Amino acid sequence: MRELIKKLRERISGVVIRTSIIAGLPGEGEEEFEELYEFLKSEKIERAGVFRYSPEEETIAATMPRPDTELADKRTEALAHLQSHIIDEFNDSRIGTTTTVLIDGKSNKQYLGRSFAESPDVDGYINILSEENIDVGEFYKVKITEVIDGEPVGKPIGRDI
Repeated sequence: MRELIKKLRERISGVVIRTSIIAGLPGEGEEEFEELYEFLKSEKIERAGVFRYSPEEETIAATMPRPDTELADKRTEALAHLQSHIIDEFNDSRIGTTTTVLIDGKSNKQYLGRSFAESPDVDGYINILSEENIDVGEFYKVKITEVIDGEPVGKPIGRDI
């Protein structure tokens, strides 16, 4: 996995990697959890959802030994905390960059949009401040100027084709 991520980052400028991580799986001991934690810490996956394992009745996995719920919750919390710092670093690194954004809607005096890095119904938005009307459903070049409460904020600098 590390080699694959390295190749992706070398070959695709600005690639954003997304995954889901489940803590408390059957067979997960302290060593496996530490390996997962260190992997996430070193690889800095930009978009990772973190969840606690939930056994599904009538499956083989539901009968297998696994960490107790309290320990699984602590591990999930630790991974989610780490991931929140990784996302903050990623968003901060975007300040000063320009990206193509699809305008999804308007809320009060700002527009809400998504670039290639924000998945619909999963991630937040890029908040776009504009005194002029911009068209919902269209693509614009947006310069990211700051991050407020973990969300990138930008200004439109023109339509994108």
